[in-house]
Amino acid sequence: MPLHIFQKRKELIIYIPQENIRSSVVYSYINRFRIWYDTNDVRPILLEKSISSDEFGGTIDFYGEINGEYTLLDFKTSKKIRLTMFIQLALYVILLEELGYKIDRVGILLVNPKFKDEKYITREKFEKYVKFARGLVNLFWSYFEINEDDEKSIRPRCGHCAVDSMHSDFDRHARSPAKAAVSAPLR
Repeated sequence: MPLHIFQKRKELIIYIPQENIRSSVVYSYINRFRIWYDTNDVRPILLEKSISSDEFGGTIDFYGEINGEYTLLDFKTSKKIRLTMFIQLALYVILLEELGYKIDRVGILLVNPKFKDEKYITREKFEKYVKFARGLVNLFWSYFEINEDDEKSIRPRCGHCAVDSMHSDFDRHARSPAKAAVSAPLR
């Protein structure tokens, strides 16, 4: 269930798409977020911010100060924290640091009320994820360079709309190596 969090003046606004509204479930997720928010000193700088480079891009859920530390945080409705979630954040670390943002730690917050969990990793210890993410980006683009001259080369599909990469909006979309690689047809 997607939850989108925005800041308007000094209030945080939680947007839930209409098709995902089931009152008791929604309120339990919002309550989980509210408990976390009320027990921490949260000062957002970027919320639901799309950023990109020439190689990839994505939408950051939260970047700001949490209890005095510059934190990149992703909100998840999953049942558990997975490795792939940190790989996604590693790509965001690369983008934010290229733009000059300071990151003290990276974290995942599960807002699922049945599976409460949060995990933070210091930026120093997170470097292994960043190195891995850089390797994925390099592998992704190397793959397409190898196939550039092949008439039957496998084309990535747009990670945002699953349409062939040749469509007119592909360059406008934030290109994610992980999404495109997963959605590329295997032949």
